[in-house]
Amino acid sequence: TRITGYLYAGGIVGTNNGGTIQNCHVLDNVDIHIAFNYSHYYGCIAGRNMGSTGNITNCSSSATLSFRGIVNVSSSSGLGGVVGYLKEGTVSNCLSLNARVIRKDIDGTLRELSGVKHCGAVVGQNDRSNGLSNNYYRNFTVGGNEATYGSGGESSGYDVTSNRGAVR
Repeated sequence: TRITGYLYAGGIVGTNNGGTIQNCHVLDNVDIHIAFNYSHYYGCIAGRNMGSTGNITNCSSSATLSFRGIVNVSSSSGLGGVVGYLKEGTVSNCLSLNARVIRKDIDGTLRELSGVKHCGAVVGQNDRSNGLSNNYYRNFTVGGNEATYGSGGESSGYDVTSNRGAVR
């Protein structure tokens, strides 16, 4: 299954604006295709979570976020194994298992992937200091390299230590 989007694309929903996403699962045969330069906020469950009552809970994903044929990858941001951009609300009790971010040419040849901002195993960009709880990931890869962070490196400085690598 292939889902294509420009802004706020996800395996379940593009934007969750104050609703509840619960007990949803996106399998490894789902490819969330990032179609254009300057694309933002892609998540294996939701592209963006917002609204103070926007909650994502008890969800799991092993989908692929893929750039295909895009020249300017470094202009894209907010890629997450569960949520691309946690603006408001919460993400709790979710699992990102074997999710990956890749780049391919139009013909399908894998290419180097570097320079993507706000890329994390659970949340790509996190604007909520207390919006994450009891989330886990295992084998999250970016461009073929295992990533060791639960929230994007430039994610407003919020630590997600309690969300790191607890699944075996």
